[in-house]
Amino acid sequence: MLGMMHFMLRRFLFDLVDEVWDLGDSLLIKNKGLEDTVALTNIINVNDMTSQNWPRIALMLREPCRFGKEIAFSPEGGRRIGKSSPVALDLICKIDCLRDAQSK
Repeated sequence: MLGMMHFMLRRFLFDLVDEVWDLGDSLLIKNKGLEDTVALTNIINVNDMTSQNWPRIALMLREPCRFGKEIAFSPEGGRRIGKSSPVALDLICKIDCLRDAQSK
C-alpha cells in the first residue's frame, strides 16, 4: 500500500513546479528558486487532467526549458472534477490565436 501511495505521489505531485505566471505571450516558471520563461509558441500540448482529485495541468514543450520538456503545475481555483480548468482553457485559446497569427 505504501509503495502504491509513493508511486501516486511521485507521479502526480512531486513533479509539479512551484509557480507559473502568465506574461501574455509567454509563461514565467518558478521552481526551487530557479526561473525560466517559456514562449507560448513553444507549447505543443496543454493537458488538463480533470479526473484527478487535485487540479493539474501538464504542458508539453517543443524545445525543453530549464525544467525539461514537460511542465506540470496545479492551477489556482481548487478541484474541478469533470470540468476543464479556466486556466487551461485560457492557455489553449492564447496558443491557438498565436498559431493562427503565425500562419497568416
